Parts: sequence; structure tokens; C-alpha cells
Amino acid sequence: PPAPGDPALVHRARSAQAEILLAGRAPHRTHARRPAFDVANVLLGGEVSARLSRNLREDKGYAYAVGSGVEVIAQLPTVMIQLGVGEQHVADALTEVRSELVRLAEVPVDAAELDAARTLLSGRLATARVSPASHATFLSNLVAEGASPAWLDGYAQRLGSLTPADVRAAARACLHPDELDVVVVGNTASLAGPLDALPELSVRRYERLTDIAPVTRTRPARTAEGTR
Repeated sequence: PPAPGDPALVHRARSAQAEILLAGRAPHRTHARRPAFDVANVLLGGEVSARLSRNLREDKGYAYAVGSGVEVIAQLPTVMIQLGVGEQHVADALTEVRSELVRLAEVPVDAAELDAARTLLSGRLATARVSPASHATFLSNLVAEGASPAWLDGYAQRLGSLTPADVRAAARACLHPDELDVVVVGNTASLAGPLDALPELSVRRYERLTDIAPVTRTRPARTAEGTR
């Protein structure tokens, strides 16, 4: 399989656009780093005015759909960064995503961005508890990650105590582009050339889904307290 950070290009015949997915391990709900990670995810692509949306969709017009979030896959919280882009923009879009990930991991967020993200996450938590149905759905998601309902207690307080350094550390540990698996799906005849031209990346090309064998790969943690 490709090394972490290197794209796997999967052929889809007669595809009019390309889909880009970057995925990696997210910290568990109960991990001390999870609140800072949640803020980093919101800033990156977890809401409509996030950095990826502003950069790739509004400013450059590369993407028609963009976002990031956490899904539980095989009982593991997994961050999923997804983009739908025009074929002619796939290499530029991937470059911009990687740049935004590096910026989030290396440049401290300003106070206004941090406060806005904390307010949004606190509001989502309140909304999730506004009705019995939404509360039950939220609790079921907690249980799916192996967390107890007691996780709700104190989450807003943990968000309030975060610093820009906390958010940067979480992004560096969990959202660094060289640690994420990358898959591009589209017409390889159109996409292979531009992707091969990207510096420092080695593209692995698959003509059929059956060419991709499942593997188990263990990666070293980036930090002593990393989540991988």
C-alpha cells in the first residue's frame, strides 16, 4: 500500500469529477486531547465557513463539496476529510489541503477563531440535548466510541480552558498530512499525470478495486503522547 501521506489513485471509469479522502486516527472521546482536536477539526472543515471551505470552494473554486468530521470505523474514531473536486483541479486541491493541514499544525490560531470554534461546539452540545430523540442519538454515538454518558459533564469547561498551543499540538499529532491515508477516486487517465507531478509524493495507481488488498499497518506515534 502507499506510504502515509502518499495518494492511492483508484480508477473510476467515465467519472466527471474526482473525490479526495484523507483519513487517520482521531483521539478517543475520553482522551485528554479530544477537545483540542474537536476545535482543530471545526477550524479545518467542520463547519460551512471553515478554512478548507473558504480556501478551496469560495476563494479558488476547486471544490464543490468539502468537509471534515469524525466517524467510528471498526470501533475506532477516525477523522475523515472529504472533497469533491473537478478533475482539472485535483492536484491543486490536494496541495491546498496539505498546506492548510500544515498551517493548522504549525501556526497558532488567533483568539477570535478559537472563541468561535468553542462557541460552535458548545452550541452543538446543547442542541444535541434539546429533545429526547436527539439526546438518545448523541448518547448512542458516545457508546459507539466506548465512552459513558458522564463524558458530557465538564466538556464545555474543558473547551473553555483550551489555548492556541493545545489546538496546534492536537493538529500536529492527529492532522499532519504525512500521517493521513489519502485516496483519490476518478478517471486515472486524467488524474495520474497531474498527481505524479506533485513534489515529494509518490502516487500508487489502482485500476480495479480488487487490486487493493487489506493490510494491517502499525505506525509509530509522532509524539510521546500521540494517539496513534
